[in-house]
Amino acid sequence: MYRSFKSQCPTGFIREDTFKEIYSQFFPFGVSTSQYAHYVFNSIDRDSNGSVSFEEFVLNLSILSRGTLDEKLEWTFQLYDVNGDGYISKDEMTEVMTSVYELMGKVSEGCKEENQIKAKVENMFKKMDLNADDKISLEEFLSSCHKDDGLMRSIGVFQTVF
Repeated sequence: MYRSFKSQCPTGFIREDTFKEIYSQFFPFGVSTSQYAHYVFNSIDRDSNGSVSFEEFVLNLSILSRGTLDEKLEWTFQLYDVNGDGYISKDEMTEVMTSVYELMGKVSEGCKEENQIKAKVENMFKKMDLNADDKISLEEFLSSCHKDDGLMRSIGVFQTVF
């Protein structure tokens, strides 16, 4: 794995543009991967320095493949917490969900999927925003997910496309 990483990234670090390029190779031609790859990259780049080391890459891969349920949930929370403020807003959830639909080739401007995404976000907030402050904290996220298997499937905890 390290040799492969080094062959793609001789400096030992991968920058976002290279990550997006490599990431797109795992999906059919014509599918928009750029935005979701951006969110994944930011989740991996924990120190926000604009590059990911092999160690950061492997750590995140390990969490997603062998981590505990809480580790996977925390990783997923960080994916949705786009601005890194410790909360998920409706806008952030909408952005990430839209990128997932784009990844599946299911969204175009002004299409019916936009309404489905909005409805799904509203439903998620009804379930997860326990104190009704229009943002979801990590504690609310974990608590809600532990209580609702359907919710975990819906946010893709076990199907995160890394």
